[in-house]
Amino acid sequence: MNPALLGFLEKDRAYITISTNAFSPYHEEFPNEPGDDSHSDFKWQIEDGSYYTLGLFKTEIGYAIPITENIAVALEANGGGVSSLARDRNYVIQNRLPEDEVYLASNLLSLGGRISLGYRINPTWGIGLSVFLNNSNMNLGGRDGSGDPRSNTFTGSSTFGIYWKPAQGSLNLDSSITVPFIQEVYLDYDEKSFIAYKTAPYPIVSESTGIYTIKENKLFLAGKEVLEIYVSFGEDERTGVASRSISSLEYWFKPFFSVRLGAEYDYLNLIGHTTHGLGLLGGISFKTSKITIDINYTWMNRALRFYPGYSVPDTALLLQLSYDGIIKKGGSE
Repeated sequence: MNPALLGFLEKDRAYITISTNAFSPYHEEFPNEPGDDSHSDFKWQIEDGSYYTLGLFKTEIGYAIPITENIAVALEANGGGVSSLARDRNYVIQNRLPEDEVYLASNLLSLGGRISLGYRINPTWGIGLSVFLNNSNMNLGGRDGSGDPRSNTFTGSSTFGIYWKPAQGSLNLDSSITVPFIQEVYLDYDEKSFIAYKTAPYPIVSESTGIYTIKENKLFLAGKEVLEIYVSFGEDERTGVASRSISSLEYWFKPFFSVRLGAEYDYLNLIGHTTHGLGLLGGISFKTSKITIDINYTWMNRALRFYPGYSVPDTALLLQLSYDGIIKKGGSE
């Protein structure tokens, strides 16, 4: 969440968000790069011949509270992980010796926390700042992760946000930029070993959202643009840009029930590889005076940041439950 939105919070709020997605990132066979035979005909397979499937999950539990009429803070704990149908099995790449088997992130766990502060400058403008810290453990080089010091990392990022809510008009805008001090693992080609783990900083992420009211309290048009800028000042060289363009329509059939539909376009240009992705999304919301339930589902062909140059079918489900007004009511405008 953009921390600048906190400045407009009128009641304290507790929330939990659960997200999960599953995809099979390794297809029948990765094609060769044009004119490159150094990694020909390799497949990502587990020992019984079936293909690797990832299941990702993430949980966020948070609490936000106004401390003055125009200042609010939020505390959040989060955890996540990767489960695999191929957990603790060997991954076979053709043309590699048995002792050179690859273990691909078959067990990743992460725990972290975020603290955010939002300030409403006036009824129209707000700003905010958040800091995120995270510890993760990933299997690299062996089942217990002992083969690679990058398997266990303590990292984080900071986010600055702004929010514009005109006193009159039908358009609300907010924007944020996140600067990481995080190293992530990715895969790249290597002429001698065919494939290799490498590390580089997470991208700088700029996110902008606009919501336009077509019909008061009924019909809304939303657009979001997420820009990722990859810079390298870490162990390995990785540069490029990526973007996600999302648009959706939401209609409230009743004051307590809405349906939304939308589409997403995914673009990635990383380490000289360009990939595109397209997808569809849908969701419903239930709302009372205190409780809000949001359910969203996305299906798309997503460009792989983890393995530049390829895209995979990706399905994602997100559930969010929030409860307002537990302890106190903040100031109103």
